[in-house]
Amino acid sequence: MEVGSAWLNRLAGFQPLSDPPGFAGSAGEFSGLLIRLRRECLAGDFASDLIIDGLVIELFGQVQRGLRGSRTPPGWVRTIRDLLHDRFRDPLTLRQLAVEVGVHPVHLCREFRRHTGLTIGAYTRRLRIDYACSELAGTERPLTEIALDSGFSSQAHFSSTFRGVAGLSPSMFRARCRAR
Repeated sequence: MEVGSAWLNRLAGFQPLSDPPGFAGSAGEFSGLLIRLRRECLAGDFASDLIIDGLVIELFGQVQRGLRGSRTPPGWVRTIRDLLHDRFRDPLTLRQLAVEVGVHPVHLCREFRRHTGLTIGAYTRRLRIDYACSELAGTERPLTEIALDSGFSSQAHFSSTFRGVAGLSPSMFRARCRAR
């Protein structure tokens, strides 16, 4: 999502981010807002512009609140995030991740969730769905191939997870992307 400088001028005291949150983001609370924003962009009815403005303002407000109120995460949390981004397709275990950064698995889970707003499993799931969205929008690959390449065990698992996260099936998502 890109927001122009004219629109940003409406937001007093906004601090630009060096690492803006994406769909999977660095904090899970943004995901719900981004999903609602995406749905409104697709709806395109008489109220969409007003709702989109409100959601974008709320999103920037949440970003600002997170910047002021968050404690700096330990370096290993960023290492785990980077590792998940690099290897989200692989069936990683909690024990493997904990050994990788040298912390206890329980501590890893607690701190990762505290700093990202998501469990490691939910974060990985979002990364897989992000990847699948880009593949659905930009390629003609079959759904089964995208599902397996995204790290899901089957197309059925992929479809149910995708619908739960994005609010529509993968084929509907692809059709809406083509309609643009």
